[in-house]
Amino acid sequence: MALNTVLHRLHSRALQSAPNPVITDLSGGLRITLQLSEGRTYISVARRGVHPSMREFYTVLRYYPNAKPQAPSPSVLPSVQPDGFLHIMASWENSDAIELDKLPTQLSLSL
Repeated sequence: MALNTVLHRLHSRALQSAPNPVITDLSGGLRITLQLSEGRTYISVARRGVHPSMREFYTVLRYYPNAKPQAPSPSVLPSVQPDGFLHIMASWENSDAIELDKLPTQLSLSL
């Protein structure tokens, strides 16, 4: 299934489940968590035992079907979380718009 279809379905589930987060696991081991709560969108891209790449993170944002901020500031969680995954996360006000050409493609991680 195409990533834009997966993300569209995830967004639909998040709307129905708000404010509870919804999760989908992709075949390559990437996990995407989405939460819509109090006028904000929260998204996490994660892998078990290793950080996902920034390229993966921004690819997910690129294909996400709804408005995103001009340049979301990701937060890289530096250690394995209780779920066993390493996360890159971002959140934004739902009224923000996006300019895809302003998304950075690289971010160095210092852990």
